[in-house]
Amino acid sequence: MNNDYNTGWTILHRFLECVIDPVLHAQVPLSNFSHEQLYRHVYGLCLRPQFRRQLASDFTATIERLLKAQHAALANCANSTDFLGQFAQVLKHDIWASMIVRDVFVYFEKVQSRFDGVSAKQDLRLAFLSAVKFIVIDPFELTLFDLLRRVDASSIASGDMDFIPFMLHDLVTVSPDYMALNIPLFEKYLRNVGRPSNYIELQIKFAKMEAIQDTQTIRQSWNESGVGGGGGDSASGEAWGIFKETLRKRTECEVDDDDTHVESAGIVNTTKKRLTVD
Repeated sequence: MNNDYNTGWTILHRFLECVIDPVLHAQVPLSNFSHEQLYRHVYGLCLRPQFRRQLASDFTATIERLLKAQHAALANCANSTDFLGQFAQVLKHDIWASMIVRDVFVYFEKVQSRFDGVSAKQDLRLAFLSAVKFIVIDPFELTLFDLLRRVDASSIASGDMDFIPFMLHDLVTVSPDYMALNIPLFEKYLRNVGRPSNYIELQIKFAKMEAIQDTQTIRQSWNESGVGGGGGDSASGEAWGIFKETLRKRTECEVDDDDTHVESAGIVNTTKKRLTVD
């Protein structure tokens, strides 16, 4: 690779690392970089087609690598009670980083739109947030759903929860579809945020996710109780157990199992015989 490219990209690469990596950002202040110099490097690399193509490849690869590192760090604490707090910090940082990166690479955005046939209205910030959604947030969707549900039910053991409204706002900033993670919480804390056009679909998704989690919880509880191990199709027995537990929770009434029905049927038959004899 031409030394002219390496010179410019080395500085830009270091800048991206210091902006996107939360740990490195805390160690290296952005005042160490000159915005004018960074912009000049981007401008210079965009002038030559072969440099521009290489910049596009290196730029996207670097962002993906740094976001995957964030995901790995969060995965290490996914089972921690402090996961929500750490996730909120990372998300807040990424939203800030998306604006800083676009400010420096804005000429790259314009040139890419013009030369690569992409819409001139393409926003590099939105593209960055899309990568954050795909790499950092989506893999933890079920974890977030579970933890937010516990927050809504006030059953999560954690200290300061004041960051929750800000985290919810940041999630909606990345994608309004994340409202499906917990409709009641978003309605509670983000009353001034307009509902997206697909709000009904998000409500349906939330209801489905609730039903799936409830079913899994009931199934786990049923299996751990050691009930229903005697004969019959295992799938049917499990389905009956889930159905029975669901009814118990909703009506607080115990549903008879098959054996009880048999016994009841015997009592009824005996009674009928006695009435006939009498």
